[in-house]
Amino acid sequence: MGKFGWDYPAGAANDPNAPYNQEEIPDNWLLSEAFPDHDSIGELYRTTYKYTSCGPAVGALITYIREPTVEGFDQWDGPDEITEWFYCSDLYKFGTWAEMNEQGARIDAIKVSSIVEGVDYGTDTIEIPCEHFDMEPEELRKQYWDAVKTTDAEAHIIWNDTHGCDDCPMNEETGYRMIDPACKSCGGHGTII
Repeated sequence: MGKFGWDYPAGAANDPNAPYNQEEIPDNWLLSEAFPDHDSIGELYRTTYKYTSCGPAVGALITYIREPTVEGFDQWDGPDEITEWFYCSDLYKFGTWAEMNEQGARIDAIKVSSIVEGVDYGTDTIEIPCEHFDMEPEELRKQYWDAVKTTDAEAHIIWNDTHGCDDCPMNEETGYRMIDPACKSCGGHGTII
């Protein structure tokens, strides 16, 4: 007896179109289990941005189905599978984890980075692959929050190296004033933008 409760016809094991021979397609189970307090990648981004002092940007590499725009039915080859990066508020357009699964959209990687206002550079970008069949939710969660902490720490270093007041020391190499914790003018707080 087969896994669906009946015997397979002869040769069925070699039929690539039989549903029991189809490869399992990854969905967003890994992310929904890794981030159970968040209903979507947009909500995860919003929480991360709101409750992390550097306000990091979050991106997701999303594979989704897009119906092509065609002029005539005879030109239609079927839907296209597209993989592209979406960032910050654009992440909301895919809806919840369940809605993404219904749409056939899956997240293949997440990026975390941050700009630092007032300077021409920001933090390094950390990319976390979502290995749907080879990763436990706890591992993805740990990698994500470690990336957020690393990004936040790097943003603080950049801020402290570049936002001193007029009486804080000049870094001749970068041309920015570094925050001096002992500065009597700013009290070690630097300038506020």
